[in-house]
Amino acid sequence: MDSDNAVPVNGVSEIALEQSDLAAAEEFYAGVLGFPVVERWADETVWVMAADRTRIGLWRPQIGLGGGRGGVHVHYAMGLPAEAYEAALNGFENGATPCSTTTTRSTAMLAGAPRT
Repeated sequence: MDSDNAVPVNGVSEIALEQSDLAAAEEFYAGVLGFPVVERWADETVWVMAADRTRIGLWRPQIGLGGGRGGVHVHYAMGLPAEAYEAALNGFENGATPCSTTTTRSTAMLAGAPRT
């Protein structure tokens, strides 16, 4: 797509992550990462807010639209201000922030939530 015709996206509005253990997922995203819980649904879905515009939905595994099954592999990355990068990286590397995997490249950080 030609950049002159690109859709003017300014970020990610929401993503949904399937979790078999919603309590553990909420503890990681809200407790460890500090993302505030902004909504709960009757089916126990929990929504947390990352920064000022990205809602992360923590859902039980389910069959999605059109019979699709998601959650087998989900990848996303969050941007950090440069001044916060070292402290976050140190938290992952020294185990203060639990995660299953951490990969760093330049000023990008990918951290896998504990498997549930």
